[in-house]
Amino acid sequence: MSTRNEIERRIFGLVAQTDWDELIPRLQAYTLNRLFPNDEPSRHRQKIIDAYVLQAVKEIVERGADYARWHKWETLFQLLCAVVVQFSDQYEQTVDAIVRQAPWEELISRLILHTVAHYGGRTSRHGRSAEDYVFEAIQALLTRRRYFPYDRVKLFNFLCGTIRSLYGHEAEKMAAEGAHFTIVRTAVEDASPMEWNEDRLVAPSADKDDDAALLLARDFLLSIKDVKLRRYAKLRALGAYATAREYAGALDVTERTIRNWDRQLKRRRKDWGH
Repeated sequence: MSTRNEIERRIFGLVAQTDWDELIPRLQAYTLNRLFPNDEPSRHRQKIIDAYVLQAVKEIVERGADYARWHKWETLFQLLCAVVVQFSDQYEQTVDAIVRQAPWEELISRLILHTVAHYGGRTSRHGRSAEDYVFEAIQALLTRRRYFPYDRVKLFNFLCGTIRSLYGHEAEKMAAEGAHFTIVRTAVEDASPMEWNEDRLVAPSADKDDDAALLLARDFLLSIKDVKLRRYAKLRALGAYATAREYAGALDVTERTIRNWDRQLKRRRKDWGH
């Protein structure tokens, strides 16, 4: 039987000699098939896969001898695959326990209140209510379409984040479809035709579209050449989120970037049409 020192030397040699550019894609493919055997790859799933692969490699580099003694393996690839399986099994068991023990009646009520408070209680253009978003978020957890980092985030906060993401995706979909939004003015009596309220940009009621405002909004958005800034402006016009932090999370940027974009949009609105 190999001693621990012998195993450590063997793993150190394999790590040093391995062609990681060839091994990592193979390990990613294995992990994809392990976690999502019937699903197509996606950006979100790729993040989960990369997290498992990174963790497995890190553990083998730092504590390879421990894992090598627990698993049957002949190659470094086989050992890494065994570690991925171990981590995924531990994740499944822990999440199942959290789901069984969660106070769902209280949790669902809190989630619905949170969703209505942040995004409104009206049915969306696609016919979805606040309750629909809540139950879709829970379904995403139960079917593992969303990875729950239970060691860093509480269940309620995780589900709130999932709901925020669902609203963000729908807002982007609406923007791509040509969303019917208007720019809300501070007051009808004293607002000039070019005055835009920076804090509240919302969709109009179904029976009261303002065609002139719609055209103005469309032209303004088309005038923005920066793709990222234009995407933010579309989400802002749709009222997708309530705070700079939420916009930053949805667009994967910092809050400072969001505030800089707000200043840019304010300057553009001030000069628009002159």
